[in-house]
Amino acid sequence: MKKVAYLTMMFVALTLMSFSCSKDDDDPIVPDTLSKLSGAWNFQSLDYNSNVYDTPTELADLNLTKDFVQLDFNFNVSNMTVTLSTTYTGTDNNGTGNWSDSYSFTFSTSDNIIDIDAGYLKFQVISNNGSTLKLKMTKGNDDMPVLGTYTLIK
Repeated sequence: MKKVAYLTMMFVALTLMSFSCSKDDDDPIVPDTLSKLSGAWNFQSLDYNSNVYDTPTELADLNLTKDFVQLDFNFNVSNMTVTLSTTYTGTDNNGTGNWSDSYSFTFSTSDNIIDIDAGYLKFQVISNNGSTLKLKMTKGNDDMPVLGTYTLIK
């Protein structure tokens, strides 16, 4: 009888030890957001201060007071660089024309933050289905549409 009770206790203990409250797989699952960033993304619109800017007139008016209004992005995830380009559609400090420059960037999978040039600019990926990308500018200069959301297409 003692043997049966002992074997039963051992079976129950072994069964309880095989279950746990925490997940067994501690390896983080890396979202595919970084791979989906790769490539050229063209500006469609900017949602800023409860207004959507998507026509040449609206963009030119906003560009009188803000830089980086109409941004295009080209992400190269193999060497972690991004080329930003914009067309100045108004007569701001930089005049009318085109501007383009390349920067290094990092991507945080925990909060979907793109950090460009060690804190120069930061964008949060709001959504990315592979053909439409929404980025919210979370850090920039005073003359940039900080907290504006860019809609871009491939």
